[in-house]
Amino acid sequence: MPTARWPTYVALTVLWGLSLVAVRGVVGGRGWAFGAVLCALVIAAVKVVVSHLTGEARPLAGSPRRLLILGAAVVIQDLGVCYALDRIGLAQTAVVLAAVPLFATLTGQMLGADRITEAAATGLGTGFVGVLLVAIFPADGGSWNFIGGVLAGLVAALTGGFSIRYAALRFPGRAEPMAAAHGMAAVVALPLVILSGSSGSGSAWSFLWLVLLAVALGAAGVLTAQHFPVPRRALRMTRVKNGGLVVAVLVGVCLQHETLSMGQVLGLVLLMIGATLVLELVPEDASARWLR
Repeated sequence: MPTARWPTYVALTVLWGLSLVAVRGVVGGRGWAFGAVLCALVIAAVKVVVSHLTGEARPLAGSPRRLLILGAAVVIQDLGVCYALDRIGLAQTAVVLAAVPLFATLTGQMLGADRITEAAATGLGTGFVGVLLVAIFPADGGSWNFIGGVLAGLVAALTGGFSIRYAALRFPGRAEPMAAAHGMAAVVALPLVILSGSSGSGSAWSFLWLVLLAVALGAAGVLTAQHFPVPRRALRMTRVKNGGLVVAVLVGVCLQHETLSMGQVLGLVLLMIGATLVLELVPEDASARWLR
């Protein structure tokens, strides 16, 4: 990673961490279903606005089948993240979502775009051991809320990893398909607002969290377009987002007084080691020497 880009990576990491914090604030104020609707609409709008501001806007085009596949994945991802945030809080959700790079790597392999190297295979094994530790060592004892939240988070991580690689391969450098997919998520989540019966605390602060979400995502989008060329953008943004999850964990534990068990802390460490290997943050010759 070039030294000159460190400030950009740090800024993007903080912005992505704040975006998940903002989503947690919206979910806490409006419930997971209505929160999913509001956040999906904001994300879709920000993507469209940023693409026009940066000159990357293009007409929405492509195979309807591919758009539907991407849309379905993003729908599940958005709903899963909001449900997990509602059930297990910010810190534990962020830990579970750290599995996204693992699923993205597996998706790339299945789509024939990536080759799982020895280092990546080690990263996958290490990361999934971390996932297991997170799931079997709950912070406050096992409960149905914990089980449901962890399962929702894992499904969101799976579909999030898939959507990242699928969009990068089928719609490279195009924001409109992802914006349309988040818009689809908002429409699908609308009936769930009535069915879930969850309205959150009703706090007006939730709308301020929406503003923070829009600002964080907008700033991140502009920085991304300015500093990351399209061919390697998806990989670099996956690295940044994983760092943002660490920021979200710290906010959850230090500022929102959430707790993690020692098993979950160890699980997070293993997940980060796994992500470091699958995201090629360790030079290939160094990882080869270490794995001998």
